[in-house]
Amino acid sequence: MTMIDTDAKLQELALELKNHSEIFVDTEFHSEGRYMADLGSIQIAYDETREYFIDPIAVSDLSPLLDVFTDNNILKVFHAATQDLYILNRLITQKDKAVYPIFDTQIAASLVSTESQLSFARLVEKITKVHLEKAHSYTDWLKRPLDAGQIEYALHDVKYLIPIYRALNKKLEKLNRKSWAEEEFNRLADKENYKLQDPQTAYIKMRGAEKLKSKPLSILAELAAFREETAFKENIPPSKLFRDEVLLELARRPLKSFSAIKNTRGMVETTALKYGAQLLEIMAQKEFFAVEPINNYTSRPHNEEPLIDFLQLCLRLISEEKNISLSMLGTRNDLYELYIHNDDGKEARLLSGWRYMAAGERLVSALHGEVTARVDFANKIVKLNIS
Repeated sequence: MTMIDTDAKLQELALELKNHSEIFVDTEFHSEGRYMADLGSIQIAYDETREYFIDPIAVSDLSPLLDVFTDNNILKVFHAATQDLYILNRLITQKDKAVYPIFDTQIAASLVSTESQLSFARLVEKITKVHLEKAHSYTDWLKRPLDAGQIEYALHDVKYLIPIYRALNKKLEKLNRKSWAEEEFNRLADKENYKLQDPQTAYIKMRGAEKLKSKPLSILAELAAFREETAFKENIPPSKLFRDEVLLELARRPLKSFSAIKNTRGMVETTALKYGAQLLEIMAQKEFFAVEPINNYTSRPHNEEPLIDFLQLCLRLISEEKNISLSMLGTRNDLYELYIHNDDGKEARLLSGWRYMAAGERLVSALHGEVTARVDFANKIVKLNIS
């Protein structure tokens, strides 16, 4: 293990990494109670004997390493990369650059196994038969100094990433699914995924927003934008300011007094004292920008539910047959999108790319009455039959 805690050491490491076509990467961070996670460490390996612990608190200039992360000739291997990519892409200031290309072992595992979102420890145990201890899983990675046990614990995540990657890559090749994986990796690597939430669209994902009519929805959009902007400035999670239920209630029944705001169910008194005036100002506006109604596929005509149930059965059977995680193939909402768009040419996850080849084509056949499910009682399984 080599500790990288000066700019000179990092520059030397970056030059060394440029000589390798694959590197293995993990980060430790703190996200609890923050709008954006704080980076505590970066671990990198390029073979089983070369592991590096980079201290981003001690190093003042990470740009040599960021150049490695954006080098298109070097594959960056992660496990469950989303949070790592949020943090690392935030550090890359060039708009046209991102951490790329990547390989995510959690995604790869979902494409060759029915198990969903396998943890790193579970994958290590399955592939290497090594049981990883969780002794330092609650370490404060921003606190210094870190002891030898904590550093060794962090480095295990890149040490064992190497055999996991090799085993999964080999299995993808054997099953002819490398192109499937690359499609998912490219989608995951897209820097658009890691942009900060647009305050003006923050209301869209709020549960219950789809039930609001025009004016209450516009009020909610303004309230949610205020919450998002304030949370960003103070670096705290939006929900720590106001829960969704509170903003929905204020949008449905706008209030006119501070005492009414303070007495709103779910409102924290200190938060009401600090932001009550701004909330009242928003609700008192004469005019609001019109916003588009929210299309939410969770609310569907009751008579269509049995059809989606049948498609879900078909998808589950395809998952078992092809040994692919069900959640990787598609969700119930994906099935509804397939149902409403299967013959109009509009975009749906199960109607394009590898998912169409793996499952979508047969699901469309099922919609047209060309697929039946049959119980094989002797073997205690259900089979799909294409007529």
